[in-house]
Amino acid sequence: IISLSTKCIDLINNIQIKALDNKKDGSSLSEADLVVNDIIEKSLKQLSSSIPILSEENNFPGSKYLLDIYWLIDPIDGTRGFMAGQTSWTVLISLSEGEKPLFGIIYQPFSEYDSYLCY
Repeated sequence: IISLSTKCIDLINNIQIKALDNKKDGSSLSEADLVVNDIIEKSLKQLSSSIPILSEENNFPGSKYLLDIYWLIDPIDGTRGFMAGQTSWTVLISLSEGEKPLFGIIYQPFSEYDSYLCY
């Protein structure tokens, strides 16, 4: 999962920042969000095709996964800052069961030490 997050950063660094329409909730959406979302989803499906994926960039299917194991991802958390050229955004990938995280990574590539936070 760590190598997947660094692959996402490499991809993000090579994508021209292009804003798209806002999501239904009014939050920002960039082309990079969708490209990185696709890479993460494809990689997680190769890793475990039977585990569903919930993404910040797709419509959440409601509470149907609260009892199941699922991946929860936000390809660029902090899209508005990302599009403004700020460096405080992160890549989030979590494996959860119901409302309980089992494993997750928060990768902030532009911190002083290329921060990974795993739980």
